[in-house]
Amino acid sequence: MSHKDGNAKMEQTVIVTVRSDQLAQIDDVTQKLQAAGMVIDNVLKTLGQVTGHASPDAVEGLRKVEQVESVSAQRVVRIAPPDAEIQ
Repeated sequence: MSHKDGNAKMEQTVIVTVRSDQLAQIDDVTQKLQAAGMVIDNVLKTLGQVTGHASPDAVEGLRKVEQVESVSAQRVVRIAPPDAEIQ
């Protein structure tokens, strides 16, 4: 997660999956996602996914874009080093 500008509002990394029947319009979908508050990092056209970040308030707006199949928060998994004690 990162801070947005200088304020305390946290952004989250999101992965947006575009409906399979809308893949040809992924550039249009990307523009709609930006208008809904998403900052685009990558457009994975062959996978039909757009990655980026958005404030928690904007995530619901991303889900309302007609061509969007799903919006998922990217999860970070941390594994302890091999010499760490078992918890």
